[in-house]
Amino acid sequence: MPASQTPDSPRTLAELGEDAILDRLTRAFGPLAGTGGALMLGIGDDAAVLRADSGQLVITTDTLTEDQDFRPGWFSTPESYGESVGHQAVVQNLSDIVAMGAHPTAVLLSLVLPPELDADWVDGFGAGVAAALSAAGADLRVAGGDLGAGPSVSVSVTALGEAPGSLLRRDSAQPADVLAVGPSSPGAARSPLGSAAAGLALLEAGMLASEVQRPYLAAQLYPSIDVSAGVRALAAGAHAGLDVSDGLLRDTVRLASASGVVIDVESEALRAMVTELEPLAVALGAQEAEAARAQAWGWLLSGGEDYVLLASFPAEAELPSGFTRLGTVHGAAAEAPGTVLLDGADPAAVLKGTGWDSLR
Repeated sequence: MPASQTPDSPRTLAELGEDAILDRLTRAFGPLAGTGGALMLGIGDDAAVLRADSGQLVITTDTLTEDQDFRPGWFSTPESYGESVGHQAVVQNLSDIVAMGAHPTAVLLSLVLPPELDADWVDGFGAGVAAALSAAGADLRVAGGDLGAGPSVSVSVTALGEAPGSLLRRDSAQPADVLAVGPSSPGAARSPLGSAAAGLALLEAGMLASEVQRPYLAAQLYPSIDVSAGVRALAAGAHAGLDVSDGLLRDTVRLASASGVVIDVESEALRAMVTELEPLAVALGAQEAEAARAQAWGWLLSGGEDYVLLASFPAEAELPSGFTRLGTVHGAAAEAPGTVLLDGADPAAVLKGTGWDSLR
């Protein structure tokens, strides 16, 4: 047995979880995981940053896989299946660029596809990528990629962006900051926290969506993004930020941990969103109002795939249009950095899980 292991040490990836896996890999990389040369910011944030002649090149990559991030059974045709996957893959990666306060510029696509997959899937995928890039409103291009064969669909996207000046980082939230979350698209009144998770629950239940439920399915299958959110947050004086992709609670913990602070989320700021989600919980079988409310809180706090910007602003700052105040940042005692509270207490009172972890 290796010296670093004990009989009680986790033996599988599921037991470790994402964060512990990343910690192990970073230790194994050693000095190669540090900054240096053209690398200005590396492992640990939403995206890496490279020094470039025009300023800073921001780069990120992510992968979506069949039956882990999407299921063929959700779609009526191969074309609609490919279209949704293409759309999701692009938005997921653009969200990381936006979260750094950068302008997205290009994407590269890597596809692993089963040889027996219906050819219409490819047409749908191309249309989904094009629609997501066009809807983003930036001068974005597909710069290339790779194509290979495998037993199931897997899509990897690398997104590039430019940041001529300041960046939004996870490690810069300051005591007395206001925590706020941005909208999912330009002009939206506020963030749709929990909507994608509610849409996923509808899909997994195999329900035929009503008119009221369709926006939640769209939030899961065709998410939107405000590519100006990071730039607007920086212009308003934001100190720190990251994208909400693994659940509000989990990502707020990441922000608090990186910055060495305590963050207190105010439930009152979230109640309107919870109220909107409760009827979906009832439609999915919640028999009592308390159960429906608990399910709605679960979607909102730990559902994930919201792809919106979570940022901390100076207390005196005017929040950008569409941003919703969620809470406050406090200084932390030596034993408490990284703590996230809900109304000053442990969020476990209203939530069983902590957020999305792809290995669990």
